[in-house]
Amino acid sequence: MAQVSRDTAKKRLEAQRRAEALLRDLVGDEVYRRSLACGYLETRSPNFPGRVYRIPWKGGFVTVVEGGRPIEMLCVAPCASLPPADALVTHKLLIEADEERYLAAANHFPNGVGDGSPAQFLAYLARFEA
Repeated sequence: MAQVSRDTAKKRLEAQRRAEALLRDLVGDEVYRRSLACGYLETRSPNFPGRVYRIPWKGGFVTVVEGGRPIEMLCVAPCASLPPADALVTHKLLIEADEERYLAAANHFPNGVGDGSPAQFLAYLARFEA
C-alpha cells in the first residue's frame, strides 16, 4: 500500500515538473519568475485593449483587470485535477485562442469577491442568503 502511495506521489511530482517546464517555455524565464513572485500569471486580452487576466497559481478565480483596476472575477475550472502550472497554461491558451468562448464558459462575479479564494467566495455568497 505504501508503495502505491509513493508511486502516485512520484507521478504527481513528475507531472508538476513537466507542467512547470512547459509554462516556463511558453512565457519565458522572466515572466515565469514574476508570476511565481506575485502569485498569478498575467495574460493580455487579444480583443479588449487595456484588459489583463490575472490567473492565480493556487487556483481560484481569474481576475479581470481593466485600466489597472479589477472589474470582475471569473470561475472557469477544468473537469479533472491538473498541476497548477498546467491550469495556468490552459487558461492562458484558451484566452489567447478564443477569448469569446472562454468568457462564455466562465461564471462571472462582480469585483468584490475578495482574493478569489474559496473562503472569500463563500463569504461573498453568504451576503445573499436570507
